Amino acid sequence: WPLLLGLGVYASAQYATLAQLQQTLLTYIAPTVVS
Repeated sequence: WPLLLGLGVYASAQYATLAQLQQTLLTYIAPTVVS
């Protein structure tokens, strides 16, 4: 159980980091594409 819980926390952390990175990339790239 602890292993499974840790794995779930790790996966959600990875997903959150990925989403944040994507958001940052969009923030930087979008203006250059639009202009």
